[in-house]
Amino acid sequence: MRAYGFGEGTRGFIEIDNELKALQDYVGGYIETVGLRNGLILICNEEGKIKNLPYRAFCIPIKQFITGNFLVVRAYGDEFCDLRKDDEKLIEETFKDMNEI
Repeated sequence: MRAYGFGEGTRGFIEIDNELKALQDYVGGYIETVGLRNGLILICNEEGKIKNLPYRAFCIPIKQFITGNFLVVRAYGDEFCDLRKDDEKLIEETFKDMNEI
């Protein structure tokens, strides 16, 4: 699946298996999903703040700092699906890098 990954020192489009284990491995634990604007879905570590994972970005629509590695994907019904190439601009407008705050 084509996703947008925010990891340690990385930020950009990645390919990841659309399977629970792969998503959990990327975020480093149980996943939590949050619906964002225009059909985007945030997938992050459910316990990221409790575990004091490092801040990765600030999410403007939900006014929250996101900790640890996280992904942005699209959804079709109850299924995660690929991002489109033109989603990059929307994602960049949705998340502020920690050094931009």
